[in-house]
Amino acid sequence: MKLKFSRIAIFAVVSVLAVSCGSGDKSGPAIPKDASVVVHINSSSLTKKLSWEEIKATNWFKEAYANADDSLAKKLLENPAASGIDIEKDLVFFVKNQGSTGYMVFEGFVKDAKAFEAFNKQIIKGATVTKSGELSVIKIEQHEQKGLLTFNDSRFVYITSAPGNWSLNPPLSQLPNDEPNKQRLISADSLQMYATKLYDLPSSESIYKDDRFSSTMKEAGDMHVWINN
Repeated sequence: MKLKFSRIAIFAVVSVLAVSCGSGDKSGPAIPKDASVVVHINSSSLTKKLSWEEIKATNWFKEAYANADDSLAKKLLENPAASGIDIEKDLVFFVKNQGSTGYMVFEGFVKDAKAFEAFNKQIIKGATVTKSGELSVIKIEQHEQKGLLTFNDSRFVYITSAPGNWSLNPPLSQLPNDEPNKQRLISADSLQMYATKLYDLPSSESIYKDDRFSSTMKEAGDMHVWINN
């Protein structure tokens, strides 16, 4: 999923300000119990320290705004909620092994589906929305990278291939620097299947059932990073 750097930075800014502590149930993002890496940013902690108005007054924000490459970037820097993302709920990034390869997910909640769709049509070149049941789907194919976005009126899931094995102790034949593994991209149809499963992930398959993960999420801090060996 190759977006312009400034737009990736915007996603990061939105994430930092938008993510609240995981609730450990279906009201939070769905994370499989065997996810290899999970990154969660605690906006509850961050926003107590610094408001968006204070951030807008910083030199780095003013520089980012001045260097924004289009009106959409400036609009999102002024108001992250213009993306249609619900910035009062969780956003999570995770990586999961799938056989000898893997996939990456960025997910969260939608507050305004029309704004969210319009936002993605602007940042994803040639975006076309199709329907799969109750989900809207946008396929992302740039160069050799395959990915897609699925969303409905309340949630969204970006998903893309993550070639290589993300375990801390992978078999020698599945090391991340193994050139054949780097070329094993998951098909768009399979990515869509994995993404769709996240919308109704059984509690028995959720990482929130792991007491160690739940305990980590309860610890005070601006960021939580989970690595599952």
